[in-house]
Amino acid sequence: MAKTNQDYAETAKTPAQCDSLIANALKAGNSELALLARKRKIVLQAAQHGATKHVEVEAWNGIYAIEEHRRSQGKTHWRANYTRRAIANRNGDIVSTVDDTVSRAAPTDGFQEMIDAGLEEFLWERLVLRFPEQFSSRAIEQARLRLNE
Repeated sequence: MAKTNQDYAETAKTPAQCDSLIANALKAGNSELALLARKRKIVLQAAQHGATKHVEVEAWNGIYAIEEHRRSQGKTHWRANYTRRAIANRNGDIVSTVDDTVSRAAPTDGFQEMIDAGLEEFLWERLVLRFPEQFSSRAIEQARLRLNE
């Protein structure tokens, strides 16, 4: 049985292997495989971050997703420094940072970019709706409004 693009993406065990797979997929014109490898890289990076709770791991996925997307757009050393500082200012509490960010009236600059890039699953608004018990009613309300749910 032939391997699927998903099978190929899952063979990558490190972010560096994902980078190679992304580059090769783009050269071959396989944008689906490039996107799957990019998603794999995001998950692998977040897993290396050391978060212990599932909601925290998924929150880190969101940070790595916007960073990976911006880097794929030519901003090779771009990092979500403002967001990372906000987390540090809360003693590493990424969940409260997500809550504060999603509770704002306006979405983040990267909100539409993530949707357009096929990375919607990593939006913090999606995270809030997957784990509503972890977030304020305001964050849940804003997430539903932004995602039209």
